[in-house]
Amino acid sequence: MNGRKAARARRAVWAALAGCALQLGVARSAAACRDDALVRELRDSGDDFRAVTVLRQRELEARGTPQGLECARLILGAYLRHGELDLVDDWVTRMGRSYASLLPAGAGSRLHVEVAYLLGGSPEIRRRVAESGLSGLGRLDLLARAAEGPLSFDAREAAACAARDPACAELSRLLDERPRLPHKSPGLAAALGLVPGLGQVYAGRVLAGLGSFLLNGFLIGTTAFAIYRQEYALSVFAGGISLAFYSGGVYAGYEAARRVNEREEESLRARIRSVPVELQLSKLAL
Repeated sequence: MNGRKAARARRAVWAALAGCALQLGVARSAAACRDDALVRELRDSGDDFRAVTVLRQRELEARGTPQGLECARLILGAYLRHGELDLVDDWVTRMGRSYASLLPAGAGSRLHVEVAYLLGGSPEIRRRVAESGLSGLGRLDLLARAAEGPLSFDAREAAACAARDPACAELSRLLDERPRLPHKSPGLAAALGLVPGLGQVYAGRVLAGLGSFLLNGFLIGTTAFAIYRQEYALSVFAGGISLAFYSGGVYAGYEAARRVNEREEESLRARIRSVPVELQLSKLAL
């Protein structure tokens, strides 16, 4: 009888020791995620790749626990800092599976939509919004569509939600500035280019237009002089070169005007993409 009691006591002691060891191991993993000297040294030296490798080992040891979630958040932050959005997308999926009980309800679906917004794909945003069934995410699709076609996007869509959403209000303000943006008509530039160099001057390339005017004037004068002297070989040669430069000047004016519009569109697109949006993804990452 006494032997059985002693055996039970020993088993209880071993179970308690095992529990303590497990708790110490989890605590060590959690401490290693934020305070581990190796991780800190790697991050301070800019070697986030190796730091993430160590963090993923720590996260695996404590997966499913609050300590593991802290490790996962640090990994997510490293991916975001380096713009590894494909890895962010995959990691958010893993976090949603492993820490569903520790994250707010619907957080996984919301994070998926926000990653799609960062990736810049409006169709993918709409698909994920529909799959999530969550409300309040339509503004991300709105911003993504506006960035895809900033000069043609209907400003009334942004104005409709401007009163209740600061991001929509800022988008509406940017879209209202479009009439004041520099705009050049490529067709008009090509038509003006019939006068050598004038199309390029219209597109803002004054020196190039002046050079084209002088060069074409010289070549046309050379061709006319050769015809007057009945030096037909020279006139054909100079005339061919003159025609090539003349045609090139017309196209140069058209292309210069088109590039002006492209630069303005890209500038507006960048400003739309920089509209401040409150993302849960940024709050979750450490």
